[in-house]
Order: sequence, then C-alpha cells, then structure tokens
Amino acid sequence: MRQSWPISLLLFAAVLCAGCHDRRSAVAAGGIVSLTPAGTDLLMAMGLTSRIVGVSAYEPNDAMRRSLPKVGDYLRVDWERVTALRPAYMLVQGKRDRLPAGMREKCGELGITPVVLQIDRLADIDAAIKEIGEFTGTADAADAVIQDLAKRRAALSAGAPATPVSAMVVFSDSGTQVVGGNTFIDDALALAGGKNVVAGSGYVTLDREKLASLRPKVVFLVLAGADADSVKRGQAALAEAGLTKEAEVVPITDADALMPATSAYRLAEKMATHLKAAQ
Repeated sequence: MRQSWPISLLLFAAVLCAGCHDRRSAVAAGGIVSLTPAGTDLLMAMGLTSRIVGVSAYEPNDAMRRSLPKVGDYLRVDWERVTALRPAYMLVQGKRDRLPAGMREKCGELGITPVVLQIDRLADIDAAIKEIGEFTGTADAADAVIQDLAKRRAALSAGAPATPVSAMVVFSDSGTQVVGGNTFIDDALALAGGKNVVAGSGYVTLDREKLASLRPKVVFLVLAGADADSVKRGQAALAEAGLTKEAEVVPITDADALMPATSAYRLAEKMATHLKAAQ
C-alpha cells in the first residue's frame, strides 16, 4: 500500500507550488523589477502587485521587502539575480537622460525594457501612473488611480485655509536640510494650505542663523522611517536654531513620507490637519 504524505508536507508543497505559479504567471504577464520605491507604490496602487518580481534594497513597504528578492538599487544592480528573475521591465526613477553607465546596454542584453520615471513635482506622479498604465496594458487602472488622486487634491484644496499658513519642511535630524520650491514636497505643502518660507528651489542646506530668520508658524520635521532618538535630535536642533519659540514642530516619521508617489498625498493630508489648527 502506498503511504500518504503527512498533511504538513502536503500543505508545504501546495504553498510552494502556488508561489512558483505566481512567479511564472508574473513573468508570463511581463514581470517587473522595481528599483524605485515610488514605482513600487504606484504599481501596487494600480493593482499590479503580482507582476512585481523584485524590489530595491530601500523598499519601505515591509511586505514587499520581506517577500520579494532584493535586486540592488539605481546605482548597484544585482544583475545575476535580475537575470534569474527574467523580468520584462525594469522600473527606475531619475532623469531620463542620465541612466547609470551600462544599464541600458545590460537591459538590452537580457531582453529587459528599462522604464525611467522622472518625478520631480506632484503633477509628475499622474504622468508616471499614465506611463505605467501604457507599458503594462492597464490604462483603465491607471485612469482610476489618477481620478482618485484628483479627488484627494480637490478635497485638500476645498479644506485649505483661506490665507496660507507660513511653514517649512525639514528633512534631517541636523535641522539644516530643508525643502525649497519646485519640488513635489513643496507642492504637497501648498496643496495642504501652507506657504513655504524657504526661498530658492530644490533641497537646500541652511545654517542656523538663516533658519532662525525664517519664522514659520509650523515646522514639519519629516524624518522618513526615523526612530524616537532621531526625532529628539531633530527637535533639539530646531530648538537651538530658535525655531521652536514661535513655531509648532510636527514630526512625521512614516517610512514613505518622502516618496514621490501616492504617499505624497498622505503627507499633504497630514500637513493639512496641522495647518488648519495653526491658522
């Protein structure tokens, strides 16, 4: 008589086979390696999680980081692992004309299409979603996400203070690295009803004397994924610069708080709550 397998082995085999089937299905459908956490967020928002076969080492999403192979990052790709995964697409974020040396050529050798998402401003998120919808053949899903974000923008605009509240965004526990204009974070701040007190564009480093002269009503201390000690250091640095005398300091430590994806709207919504209270 043939002996039956123990139930535990049967369950293990079933799970293993299911995992293999999911991976094969993802490859057949056009598997995607995402070297950009923002790209991973957008793929998930569009219902394309099953097509992601590898992520970057900096992926903030716990479930994705634990369950999928890590294939490096924008500058250091584990090509051996990527080759084994056999993706159809490689998603990266940056300037379209500044891919790391050899990346496009290596992708060509492996039959992988590199897709570069350039996301500098809040409006670029919609463009990135549309681009993902085009190469994945999921234009309807892309439109649905874009419409949802449009509703969130409308709700934020409708609830914003009549007079913008002076504010700034600090993104280091030294207190000296701040967000200027022409960035997606500045766009999020404006959408939430804030007026950025930092002059200049991009991500700026200011000395303590300059920080003390800005006099915002609200300071958002955005330290993505930071622990309590980092927050305390940031608060102490802002106090030393004199920013806590008149301003409310609001720590935000969500792991995806500085990510140019749907999480930028969560950041704006958190900002809006505090800006309304400060008006």
